[in-house]
Amino acid sequence: MVGSTEWVEEYIPWLTDTAVSYLNIDIAASGPHPMIAATPELHTIATDIMKKISWPMTNRTMYEVWYEDTNGTVEVLGSGSDYTAFVHRGIGSVSGMVVKSMASRLTLA
Repeated sequence: MVGSTEWVEEYIPWLTDTAVSYLNIDIAASGPHPMIAATPELHTIATDIMKKISWPMTNRTMYEVWYEDTNGTVEVLGSGSDYTAFVHRGIGSVSGMVVKSMASRLTLA
């Protein structure tokens, strides 16, 4: 996280002019349950994108699997990951991951 924070601090003038958002996938896949955490302005686009992704070995979308597991709750971004520096400087962020169990999601957001 130190490296990403220093990078954001160095490039913040450029980022504020050009960045649309930050997509965090540092824990991309560790199980069968999709979860997503995002800043509020990105909730709709994140869920809309999940509706377009086919979920492996099923006839369902990522959205359907995610909704079944979470009742449609987009998690709040915490801190302690690379997105933190972006969020603290007003750059919307999404963190997507696939976790082993829904209980483990609480430690990853």
